[in-house]
Amino acid sequence: MDRRIQKTKVAIREAFIDLILDKKDPKITITKIAKFANIDRKTFYLHYDSIDDVFKELAEEKLNEILVMLENNNYYDDITNFIVIHDAIEEVLEVDVDFYRKIAMDSNYHPFWKQLESLVRHAILTVYGEHLNIPQALLPIYSDFYASALVSVFVKWLSGDYELELSEMGSVVGKIMFQTFEYNNIR
Repeated sequence: MDRRIQKTKVAIREAFIDLILDKKDPKITITKIAKFANIDRKTFYLHYDSIDDVFKELAEEKLNEILVMLENNNYYDDITNFIVIHDAIEEVLEVDVDFYRKIAMDSNYHPFWKQLESLVRHAILTVYGEHLNIPQALLPIYSDFYASALVSVFVKWLSGDYELELSEMGSVVGKIMFQTFEYNNIR
């Protein structure tokens, strides 16, 4: 991708994030994004069709960061390393915790959390699917339950429902996962 295009797209995404974090004016418009990114509206439309497209690309980027962390920490190769998935999510959240707090509390960004659930569900099925001592037909239920619970706990923490530090909360969730998998005798 041309460096100028890449630079403009980064400026648009950063402007979008700045506007999400702006406490004075919660309404995000293309005009505001263009102003914050120091471009005109036509330039915005050269790169994106809508504000939703900006968010979709940003969400994809954030989810890819989690996937890279899982791969870099051998999540897919070591079935005894339960905590890696929590650590990866926690690490991504820590970098932009204010941003994630805002999108956790705004229903417009609910699709991001559903995508994260899907990522976790797939990771669990990929790594543990054939190692859990449970009937294959139950694996989707286990992975759906765990993925939705994990993401829900992180969203509730971001929304201020839990008074633990992020690392403490991640540790508790990791222990729960370990106990669940230990109970089901990973083979």
